Amino acid sequence: MDLLVSFREDASLFELSGFWQDLQALLGVRVDGIEDHPGLRERFRRRIMKDAPPL
Repeated sequence: MDLLVSFREDASLFELSGFWQDLQALLGVRVDGIEDHPGLRERFRRRIMKDAPPL
């Protein structure tokens, strides 16, 4: 499963790692993600959003 996510600015690397591990354990599938931030190329963002169902 691929996810486009936003995290709070003060999230630690430990919290981010735990989030991904917990999510994979909960869903029972491999989870890959990329953070949505202003530096994400617009072309890449459009391609992601075209295929992404809202949750």
